[in-house]
Amino acid sequence: MAAHRELLEETGARAEELYFVADYLVEGKERTFTKRVFCAEIATLEERTNYLETNGPLLLGGELQKLIRQPEYSFFMRDAGMQFIAEAAVRLLLEKGILE
Repeated sequence: MAAHRELLEETGARAEELYFVADYLVEGKERTFTKRVFCAEIATLEERTNYLETNGPLLLGGELQKLIRQPEYSFFMRDAGMQFIAEAAVRLLLEKGILE
C-alpha cells in the first residue's frame, strides 16, 4: 500500500496497522487532487539520512486538536478541514481502544 511506503519514506516509521480517517480535496492553481489521511500504530521508528518531502518525524504529546491550533503550525494545519480530520482521527482511535 502506498501509505506504508510514504510513512516509511517521510518519517522512518513502519506501521503495525493503518486506519483510514478521511479523504480531502486539494484545489490548486494547476490541478485538483485528493489526499487520503490515515492514523497508524507504529511498530518501529528508524532514523533515516533523507526524509524526502519532510524534515522527518516530530513526536509530540498532548491533545491533537489543541496541538494543531498552535500558531507555530501553518495555516493549513489550523484550518477547519484539518480540525475535522483531527476530530475524526481521535474518534477512530477511541473506538479502536488506542486512546483512552
